[in-house]
Amino acid sequence: MYRVVFIIALLLVCKAFRDQSVAVKGRFLCGKAPAAKVMVTLIDAYPDKQMKQNAILSKGYTDARGNFMFSGAVAKISALGPALKVYHDCNDVTKFGVAKPGSREVTFVIPDHYIGAGKTPKKIMDVGSINLELKFKNEERELK
Repeated sequence: MYRVVFIIALLLVCKAFRDQSVAVKGRFLCGKAPAAKVMVTLIDAYPDKQMKQNAILSKGYTDARGNFMFSGAVAKISALGPALKVYHDCNDVTKFGVAKPGSREVTFVIPDHYIGAGKTPKKIMDVGSINLELKFKNEERELK
């Protein structure tokens, strides 16, 4: 009898872990020029309690034209909180023309309705073209 209860409980716990996926694409510019080789990270901004930092779903760089396309999936009990972190040096100089240390770090939160069930995203969030010369409200600095 205890085995049956244990097996049912185990199956319910396994069922609670559900696959969730997300995809995002777009283009980054630096002024009128493509923002090539910009590091982009697709993260889960709401990691489970066991994780001490954001979970990386996908990571890479923009192409020569500034285009990117990333997708990722994770199996977890809690909701996925997808966000796109962008690390770049566009318009990143002092008023004396000297490059600042590190990179500018911008985070874009992806709306929940782009999160899909399963390992393959069914919708793609298209952020369009974004000029990274802009100063973003919650911008941070990544020092390496």
